[in-house]
Amino acid sequence: MALRTGDRRRRDLRSVIGGISDKAPTDALRRLQDAGLVHRTTHAEAPPRVEYGLTARGGHFVAGPLGALGAWVAPEVAGPPAGP
Repeated sequence: MALRTGDRRRRDLRSVIGGISDKAPTDALRRLQDAGLVHRTTHAEAPPRVEYGLTARGGHFVAGPLGALGAWVAPEVAGPPAGP
């Protein structure tokens, strides 16, 4: 879900997600690339800059099934409604 707003560097993803090891985003991004959900762009700069973003398939997944799951879970995470 952290990529739904656009391409990001791995370290940016790590800070947005928080509480994860340095290796976790690398492994996850590699698996998401293999599944065709994320693309990797290497920019020819010094130092090299690598960004990750959603593919069309990844965008459909975030907007569809993952979005529906998030909408279903949100009220549960918020807790029971306040009341007497």
